[in-house]
Amino acid sequence: IKHSQATDAGIHLDYGPQNVTLRISDNGCGFDQNKCAGPDDGHFGLLGIAERAKRLNAGLTIQSEPGAGTRITVQVPLDRDLPENNLA
Repeated sequence: IKHSQATDAGIHLDYGPQNVTLRISDNGCGFDQNKCAGPDDGHFGLLGIAERAKRLNAGLTIQSEPGAGTRITVQVPLDRDLPENNLA
């Protein structure tokens, strides 16, 4: 809402036998991943997503380009062995 200027967004959750996959997509303005603001600029959204995915041993894909919206896919394996303190 804050950055994308999207008028439509979708969320798809697939619970499979080996993993859970979450896909979030929008029709917003998109962005160039090589030129987007990051932690050095006081923006931590994408970094926060990446850190949380890593804590879950999840695969993370972020697809976006200017004018074409954004799609984020997180795939969490179900056979992971995580300490309780990693789930926060």
